[in-house]
Amino acid sequence: MSEKARVILLRRDKLSSSEEKMLQKVFADQELEYHRTDPVDYKEHLRDCERIKPVAVVLPLEKPIPSAAMEKGFCHILIEEGKDIVQLESIIPRFTIFAPNQQ
Repeated sequence: MSEKARVILLRRDKLSSSEEKMLQKVFADQELEYHRTDPVDYKEHLRDCERIKPVAVVLPLEKPIPSAAMEKGFCHILIEEGKDIVQLESIIPRFTIFAPNQQ
């Protein structure tokens, strides 16, 4: 069996069932393993990303800007319930449809 795809839930305990279904569609061929993190600052968030090595970081609703971890190439997404999964592309927030195989 292949290694699980790790997903960080930034300051969230879990996804709603519809969010989880949406994310599982994107990673249909992988089993997802969720990790909640509560970093106190951007440096701790970067360390969490380096330690966990997530395929994606699900942002909380207030949409923080995790610049240091993004500069290192860690993907950050927001799940818009009932809509799409969008990826944060730059330090200046701009969300696009999330497609993990196109990174």
